[in-house]
Amino acid sequence: MSSPLHQFEVGKIVDCSIGGIDVSFTKSSLYMVVVTGLICLLLHLGTREKRLVPSKKQSLCEMLFEFIENMISGQLGKDGLKYTPYIFALFVFILGANVIGLTPYSFTITSQIIVTFTLSMLVFLGMNIIGLSKHGLGFFRMFCPHGVPGFVLPIIVPVEFISFLIKPISLAIRLCANMTAGHIILKMIAGASVFCATSCPELLKGTLVGPVLINMLMLGFELFVAILQAYIFTILSCIYLNGVIHME
Repeated sequence: MSSPLHQFEVGKIVDCSIGGIDVSFTKSSLYMVVVTGLICLLLHLGTREKRLVPSKKQSLCEMLFEFIENMISGQLGKDGLKYTPYIFALFVFILGANVIGLTPYSFTITSQIIVTFTLSMLVFLGMNIIGLSKHGLGFFRMFCPHGVPGFVLPIIVPVEFISFLIKPISLAIRLCANMTAGHIILKMIAGASVFCATSCPELLKGTLVGPVLINMLMLGFELFVAILQAYIFTILSCIYLNGVIHME
């Protein structure tokens, strides 16, 4: 049985270097292209006809869009609906990457910390740009909560600033750690089942139904985690964005 960590190795498909900088096309890059292409294809097929009585593909796209729209309305209010395209793109990309990563012999790009950190930094930079453009220098009042006594500010301001900087780190680690842990467990259980079946075939004859059911159960649970993590990443992004839009 191969190592459970072998599935997370990022192999180079096209080795390339420009000015001493490695810009190789890797397995991670390939699956980003695959995920993006499949999402674009699904959205194109689901929205090209625009029927009054929607088809299955159109219904799926409309359900996804309405789900994100309701999430934004609940967290940001009606003023936040202008950010729907970005939040929608963020959700479907993470969801697509998580689900595609569950197919056999595939690669989960959200198990790479550099990928999840890049996504979280896009959210972090976006919320800073929006906050500064909306409030100007008043944006920095968020590090000084209203009603805090002046003698406590030397302690509160650094704490608030550090907690603000930790937000993208926590977003990245949460998504990466959950996807990595889930795939390691799947690999270990599946590998143990195969090992038992090949090592003791006569002893386990007729008793492999249990391991197969356990594998199916774990795969279903991991699918639930994949969807849940996409939702958590997106709703936390909305919450962080709400904090810089509606400063109180």
